[in-house]
Amino acid sequence: MADYAAGLVCQGGRRIGGDRLHLTLAFIGSVARERRPAIEAMAASLDAADFVLAFDRIGLWRRSGIVWTGCSVVPPAAAGLAASLRDGLAALELPVERRAFRPHVTLFRRARGLAPAEPPALAWACREFVLVGSELEAAGARYRVLARFGLGAGAASGV
Repeated sequence: MADYAAGLVCQGGRRIGGDRLHLTLAFIGSVARERRPAIEAMAASLDAADFVLAFDRIGLWRRSGIVWTGCSVVPPAAAGLAASLRDGLAALELPVERRAFRPHVTLFRRARGLAPAEPPALAWACREFVLVGSELEAAGARYRVLARFGLGAGAASGV
């Protein structure tokens, strides 16, 4: 995906480094450290299938300046995982996003334009999901994986 992004021509903007490319299933926001065990227990308890995301769209959200790649078809297992996470977070009385899950990866921020480009033909096999903490720095967000959770057979036991 980083190689695909490197080939895009944008007017302005900042390309997201390969180590920062990610897809958000559920955004939690700022949470007290004491809440983390409950969040991890909820995520580990999910019985979710693995899936493949087919990235076949490219676009620019002009208002935010975000160049993104996304999927025209959302696999039921991906939508189910996002919904289960949202429901679990709501049960923990954490704020959840109510917009429909539309898998996408941000490739550039603050772009003013995007030259016509062929959409990617990228497949991303998803066999796990992670809980990530982020800290804002001058260069952007720094992400740190806090916990990993398996998908597919044995997923409820956590990874």
